Amino acid sequence: DLGSGGFLGTFKFHGGTSTQAVSTYLSAFQKFPVVTGDTPAYRGFCFTAPSSVQVYVGNATSIKPMKWEVRRQPNGLSLSTEHQVNTYDANIMCVVYEAMTNTDWGYGVDPADINVTNFSTAATTLHGEGNGFSMLVDRDEDIGQLIRRLEQQADMVIYQNPFTGKWETKLARDDYDIDLVFQLDVDNVVEVVSYTQSTWEDTKNQVSVPFNQRTDEYKGTYGFAQDMAN
Repeated sequence: DLGSGGFLGTFKFHGGTSTQAVSTYLSAFQKFPVVTGDTPAYRGFCFTAPSSVQVYVGNATSIKPMKWEVRRQPNGLSLSTEHQVNTYDANIMCVVYEAMTNTDWGYGVDPADINVTNFSTAATTLHGEGNGFSMLVDRDEDIGQLIRRLEQQADMVIYQNPFTGKWETKLARDDYDIDLVFQLDVDNVVEVVSYTQSTWEDTKNQVSVPFNQRTDEYKGTYGFAQDMAN
């Protein structure tokens, strides 16, 4: 009650799905046509509205701006807790799974055509590494581009197993015995079409990654790493 005050009440988030119901709050005020008509469900649009008619908006003569923090962590792989990474982030493999199987905005791949065990194992590894996905996807984007970005972040590849026909992933990790993997050498390579030798000038001495700091009202900042030995 001191100062201009804030907001007090229960708000409901509407995710913009194709089956989204009409907001009970908006239905008390919005009619199309006016007075006698129906309230739009605003399907395809995310919005927030009070879940009750009475909401306290403070003592100011004008309504103050609202800020919302929305978190979504899909779990189509039915993981126990690994779908939550670093508390606030989503598991990359759960995001990939949804992007591939979602029939609204994704590829619409049949879940039966995905090696869920393989995806879940990779999800557990990424969870243990603390490698989570936290990004605002708020514009039209090709799903393939999104998946390639996820592959790049996790250092992995999504591919269709030619023997089983199922989609799988392989993380680029030091988890193999070099003596047990197939190697290309002078005994089995017939011809080298092209080859480029990298030089020291091709290596990177420092990397700067821009991101929004969650603990500081999402202000822009940078993560910086430098290789002094190089």
